[in-house]
Amino acid sequence: MYVNAVLLSVRQPWADLLVDGTKTVETRRRLKPETFAPGTVVLVYATAPTKAVIGHFVSGGVLVGNDRWGGLLNQVLKGGYVCSMTGGDWVRMRPRFGLIATEARRWARARRLDRGEDTGSWIPRHRLRIDRPPRSYQFIEVPADLLAENGWRRL
Repeated sequence: MYVNAVLLSVRQPWADLLVDGTKTVETRRRLKPETFAPGTVVLVYATAPTKAVIGHFVSGGVLVGNDRWGGLLNQVLKGGYVCSMTGGDWVRMRPRFGLIATEARRWARARRLDRGEDTGSWIPRHRLRIDRPPRSYQFIEVPADLLAENGWRRL
């Protein structure tokens, strides 16, 4: 059985903060809010040097800011969410979307993506039905047993 999910690439150290539950909003300049509807399972792929899926969270929805940089910042602050951006980052990057992370869980071991067989520390790409890790995010189908062994309880 497969579960529809999204594989999200996040740079270190923010990927660790997301799966540990310390960071509750992932900001992006571009994304489709309907992709991350509340309840969507999101696997976190930590980019170099880790280069592995390190955990998952459940989407709590998307905050949508206006074109002014303060629009999203005000929503983050009023909602009591934790974001890793400082004031200067907000001005420079101008994020418009905030992905709310709930039920974050770090996996017992990071799982690298590989073309070969499942050896415990590797996830064969064909099991997720992808060719390569995404630059931003990508729809995937995750084997339910992989999620269950890593603490996902909504089977």
